Amino acid sequence: MSGYDDRPGGGLPPRLRGGLERYRDRGIRPGGYLQAVLRNDLAGALGRADPESWDSLAAIMRWITEDMPHDAWGSRDAVESWIRDGGMTGRHGKAWTEHDR
Repeated sequence: MSGYDDRPGGGLPPRLRGGLERYRDRGIRPGGYLQAVLRNDLAGALGRADPESWDSLAAIMRWITEDMPHDAWGSRDAVESWIRDGGMTGRHGKAWTEHDR
């Protein structure tokens, strides 16, 4: 993928966007590929990616950095803590909004 995709969702395949939103909002564990991306585990992501997922990596990272709380990703510990706490709903009693950026 090259350049910015201004379609709704930024070019994310719907199945990946749904997994990211469920993880962000309720702390629901995403699939192995998205977990690896959220942990910043590039080798793990590469080993789990199908072609569509791999081609969407730039859009996924853009979405994560723009639409995900900073403490929800970046390491294995951050991801496991986010899941354990129940995402935005568990930590803050509400789903993510634009004001949470």
